[in-house]
Amino acid sequence: MKKHRPHNLSGPAAVTRNIAVGSLCVAVALTALLAIYDIQQGHALRSRFWIACIVVMYITFIYYVLRNGHASLANWLLIILYEILAGVVFLFWGLSSSAGILAACFVILLPGILMTPRYILPVAVLTISILIATYIIHSLQLIKPIIYVPEVASSLLDVVAYSTIFSIFALISWMTASQYRKLLTRATLAEQRLLKQRNTLASELSEESSKLRQTQLQQIQQLYRFAVIGQSTAATLHELSNHLSVLNLDIHDLKTQHKHSQAIANAEEGMEYINRMVRRARRQLNSPVDHVSSFNVAQVVEEVLNDLSHKFEQKGIVIAKDFPSARTKLQTRGEPLNLAQCVTVLLNNSFEACGLETNPEIKISISKVAKSILVTVTDNGPGISGSAQDKLFQPLESTKPTGLGVGLYIAKHLIESHFKGTLTYIPTASGATFQITIKATTSP
Repeated sequence: MKKHRPHNLSGPAAVTRNIAVGSLCVAVALTALLAIYDIQQGHALRSRFWIACIVVMYITFIYYVLRNGHASLANWLLIILYEILAGVVFLFWGLSSSAGILAACFVILLPGILMTPRYILPVAVLTISILIATYIIHSLQLIKPIIYVPEVASSLLDVVAYSTIFSIFALISWMTASQYRKLLTRATLAEQRLLKQRNTLASELSEESSKLRQTQLQQIQQLYRFAVIGQSTAATLHELSNHLSVLNLDIHDLKTQHKHSQAIANAEEGMEYINRMVRRARRQLNSPVDHVSSFNVAQVVEEVLNDLSHKFEQKGIVIAKDFPSARTKLQTRGEPLNLAQCVTVLLNNSFEACGLETNPEIKISISKVAKSILVTVTDNGPGISGSAQDKLFQPLESTKPTGLGVGLYIAKHLIESHFKGTLTYIPTASGATFQITIKATTSP
């Protein structure tokens, strides 16, 4: 499989490429000059020419390594090249050779340019070690350096050679500086974009926070209204209880005078119903602890239907009941008042939903499936739209223009927290269907 080559070099790799290309140009130019000089002098090509050719091939190999994605290896190969060059010049042409000093300075700069500053000191130590080793070799006369002093004045060829070398090094420097300037420009632009994004995010966050605070304020205001309603309800129940006591005494007096009056009997029945509702409401408001007991689900639903029957009859709404005959098996444990409240919420919602229909009807069924009791309430009203279904059980969300948005939320909370059951909406072709699922227990 052919390996992919990263032809588009960027960043530090581009700097390595510039130095490698510049070094190759210098090596090729030097090789050409050595060949021209040997030919002009009438000599055969000397060993220095062939050494220069090896250097050209070495730098070409470095460029090949770099193009194959090994930038770190290419960097070290370049450093080794100039380290060897400085060492050879010092060894054979003396420690005062300008070419050797130039090569040594360049090799110390390379790690900081190509890699990270932490490599500068080790390379500098290595260069100094080579310098000291060369001095020791010369002192022991193991190798005698060639001190070259030109016998004739410099020629135009020398000027061209040095000018070419200087121009190439200037080009390398310019290309490297340009590359770093591009990198700096990109970094600056990236920083500006990040700052712009940060400012945009800060603005959006501030806007969202303002919306959240507004929503929280609305919810607090709504909760305050609920608290006022609760206080008003408690006060109203107290006043209603006092008036009921007076009415009970008056009806008792009337009963002693008219013992067989049907009107008085109906009034007593109505008063008992109102008394029962007041006691239930006051118990719910005043008792923070639920009274858990075993009760019959069908019996609780029947009581709720009896309490609401007069209301449904006035509106002409038909109540269709589907209860099993063996009601003794519909036992569960909990606070009966909590289940009655949940069923009342569902029936009142159905009452308001189908009240404007031509033939309004509400179906309520109770069934036992496995170890669960299902209470299902269905109406033939207009139903609930898809967008409203997602917010059915959320607090402060109502499908009715005048609704408070707490009925279904409270009912679901009671079923889930008190009975460990579920309250779900079942999509149907027409109308709306809600189902309560609670755990059945063994009848006592």
